[in-house]
Amino acid sequence: MALKQSAAKTAAIEVPALQLQDSPRVYVIVISGQWLLDHTTPSWRMKDPKKGFQRIVKEERARQIARTILDRERAFPNAITLATDITDFKRTDDHIIIPDKTLFLVVDGQHRLWAQKFSQKDGQYACIIHLHKTEKEMAELFLEINENQRRVPSSLRWDLVRLVRPARSSRRQ
Repeated sequence: MALKQSAAKTAAIEVPALQLQDSPRVYVIVISGQWLLDHTTPSWRMKDPKKGFQRIVKEERARQIARTILDRERAFPNAITLATDITDFKRTDDHIIIPDKTLFLVVDGQHRLWAQKFSQKDGQYACIIHLHKTEKEMAELFLEINENQRRVPSSLRWDLVRLVRPARSSRRQ
């Protein structure tokens, strides 16, 4: 089952890529947020990108990411995870050529990518791309990423917040 391309039509792009794994292939790339918005979908089954494959996009969260990361021209601290049923891309040396009709499923990082819609700055996104995945394998990848995550204990979180955002009274001294 191939992903259907959105209405956007762009030329193929050539990007530097690091191959992490051979079978199935996994690449790490850095790519423009605007390009990604035109070449990603949050689901194979849902037409509404706000509902998505993973969770419903919380617009305020995406806007906050746009303000604190993209608008300040900062790099994201982690990569977004994409998947496709394409077996491989044409390669030249340490680059891959991504055809204009390629469409990726956003497995993880939907809010970070959706933040691009709320910023005038075109962010550069580190991406881990999993190739040759079925819809079932993509769902398994999503579960693997999200079922094993643990929340930061509240005591550690508060210690970190105090370190990053000192109390107002200590700033005045």
